[in-house]
Amino acid sequence: GLVSYPLTAAAALVVGIVEAFSSFYASNFKEVIVFTLLLPVLILRSLATPEVEEEGD
Repeated sequence: GLVSYPLTAAAALVVGIVEAFSSFYASNFKEVIVFTLLLPVLILRSLATPEVEEEGD
C-alpha cells in the first residue's frame, strides 16, 4: 500500500491536473498521457518491493 497519505493525495492532484491540461491541449491523447505518466511509477514501485516467498506444502 499507501505509505504516505499526503504523498498519495498530492500525486492524485498532480494526475488530475495533468489530465485536465491534457484534455484541454490534446483531448485525443488524454488517456495516453495519463497512462504514460503512471506506468513508470508503477513499474518502479513493483521493482522496489521485496519478493515474498510462497510456502510449499
